[in-house]
Amino acid sequence: MSNKSSPSKTKPVMLKRMDPTATAKRSSTKLTIPQSVDMEQFTQFVREITQISAQQDPIDVAYIVIAETCKTLRCDRSSFFFVDGDFLDLVIAKGVDSIRMPKTSGFAGLCATTGKMINIPDAYDDDRFNDTFDKKNNYRTKQILACPIIDEQESNEVIGVLQCINKNDDSPFDAIDESLLSCLSHQIAVAMRYAIQMEEARKATRQKEALISYIRNMNANTNVPSLLFTLNKAAQELLEADRCTFYTINHDAETLHLINTDAAIDITLKLSQGIAGSVATSGRKVNIPDCYKDDRFDPSFDKQTGYKTISMLVMPVFADAHKSKEKPIAVVQLINRNKGDSAFSKNDEEILSVLLRFVGPVIKDSALFVKKKKATEAKFMSDLSAHQMARQPSKTFTADLDAMVIEEEEEDEFKDD
Repeated sequence: MSNKSSPSKTKPVMLKRMDPTATAKRSSTKLTIPQSVDMEQFTQFVREITQISAQQDPIDVAYIVIAETCKTLRCDRSSFFFVDGDFLDLVIAKGVDSIRMPKTSGFAGLCATTGKMINIPDAYDDDRFNDTFDKKNNYRTKQILACPIIDEQESNEVIGVLQCINKNDDSPFDAIDESLLSCLSHQIAVAMRYAIQMEEARKATRQKEALISYIRNMNANTNVPSLLFTLNKAAQELLEADRCTFYTINHDAETLHLINTDAAIDITLKLSQGIAGSVATSGRKVNIPDCYKDDRFDPSFDKQTGYKTISMLVMPVFADAHKSKEKPIAVVQLINRNKGDSAFSKNDEEILSVLLRFVGPVIKDSALFVKKKKATEAKFMSDLSAHQMARQPSKTFTADLDAMVIEEEEEDEFKDD
């Protein structure tokens, strides 16, 4: 009869070894690798993944990550950074504006620019560490683990950074921590992509409904002030433009005239002046992400007012939208999309083009252009009168110019004939 020893009930041992290699996705050259992760930590990890997957807004994903990652990695603090061009936006809390900093700032910036995980056992042993935050807040940063969030489905670019600070047991972040954070970053990227697509779909629906509403308003309003007011509101709501400027074109005089409801403002520009003049001359739209990099831009207005023009979308207005080969009769200029933080898109161009199809036919027959036409005819008659009187001094040439001028002055600039 053989003796069988009963299996001993022992707790799983956390065996550790040193990893002498470094991978392309992390900066560690040596790393402690536990053999297993305990069930409590794994359960929290699954809970966080579940909550992240349920979000339909990118900022809500960030809030969940900030709240739950500290529990998952058992650390003191976690931070979430959105990557926006050359900047990092640190998410603070709901209702609080994000803190913007250069993309090269700190270890989060290093993670964002290299696309690699950063694992620092002791921040004060690293010359790259900036202790300004610690001194200001009486805090002691020790361990740092930062992981890039990469949109592998679309752009394959870093769209965010998740950073954890100070393990609760004061030990360095180990291989399990890196593995968990890497898995979280992949799930965050997928959730972000889904949330962004959902937000874009909702935005497209709202935009379409608003566009239809503005088109109806334009069809209902046949006077120029109401039309331009509707166009200005549409530019702000649909295209997120900070400013909308409308110019009429006088090709005979080679000038642009700013249309404004304030009678005290009367601005006339030459067709050779600025980007609006370029569009009026060529009849082609212009979309500029940074005006100060375009030689056609005239910065004199910015210098006078202190305003900073960044992005600009300028489009011609035709009397007949189907006859774009004819000379434009007006120009619409939109400035600073999203307060200059972003450029106008192709979709913005299409929306503005649709709106302008309803603007051209209305202003073509308005007092703005009838008045200009009569003024041109009056000048012609005056020149003709002077010419005939010079050639035939014994005869008189009578033209009711005074009546024409009086008629012109009595017309309301913003009423149709």
